[in-house]
Amino acid sequence: MGAISAEALGITLMHEHLFVDLRIGRRPPGLELGEATIKELYYQPVSYNNLWWIHYHPTSNQDNVVLQDEELAVREASLLPSCSMYVFELL
Repeated sequence: MGAISAEALGITLMHEHLFVDLRIGRRPPGLELGEATIKELYYQPVSYNNLWWIHYHPTSNQDNVVLQDEELAVREASLLPSCSMYVFELL
């Protein structure tokens, strides 16, 4: 933990997030499919049944713009290649 010099860090290519919440200012998108359907798709958890919607409207589903599960973040970070030396989050 602590500061790392640019020389020690070396070339950095990744841009990933362990935690993020982009719900601020978001609301259901336009009424293309009818108000009730749009609102329903906006509030549903990501699932196989709504991936078609999320594929075309990735920021129009509140579950798709939030990463807040610490346990899941730790599990996914542990899958990084062994050559990954540093993981850091800017808050």
